[in-house]
Amino acid sequence: MSQPFYIVINARLGPSSHPHKHETFHEAQHEAERIASISPGDKVFVLRAVGFAVKKRADWVDFEQPDLDDEIPF
Repeated sequence: MSQPFYIVINARLGPSSHPHKHETFHEAQHEAERIASISPGDKVFVLRAVGFAVKKRADWVDFEQPDLDDEIPF
């Protein structure tokens, strides 16, 4: 089962294309402070994941009905 995690986002630049998942708030806070120190004036947020959604069923779609009596060897 997944655990909550934190992501750091610079409000001006938006999220990274490969955001790092921080396991603790303290790690994320430290990273936010580091980013803010090199981006004067930018707000750097720490966001916490609170849950997720998963679709548990996949739907099959036939392109055409195969002829199961067809004697095509593979």
